[in-house]
Amino acid sequence: MDLHALFLNCKLKYSPEKSNTRAFIEQSEKIFHDLQVSTEVIRVNDYYIKWGTSCQEGDDDEWPEILQKIKQADIFILASPVWRGDRSKNNK
Repeated sequence: MDLHALFLNCKLKYSPEKSNTRAFIEQSEKIFHDLQVSTEVIRVNDYYIKWGTSCQEGDDDEWPEILQKIKQADIFILASPVWRGDRSKNNK
């Protein structure tokens, strides 16, 4: 069975700017690859996601695309920076 891991990077920086969260993900990806698990990283800030309570908040909302990938993943990792002991605003 081929397994697939999806990382949702909730760092506030945009691509291709480096971040500590991305460094953590890269280390984790190495472990998964050693175990023959494919990986994919989605950086949330690179998508237009509308705030709301439904899975579709309008025609230009890109959340449904991400949600579909989450549902298809065998392993889902929500990666978030820690700011003075709290989550980033993207994860609240």
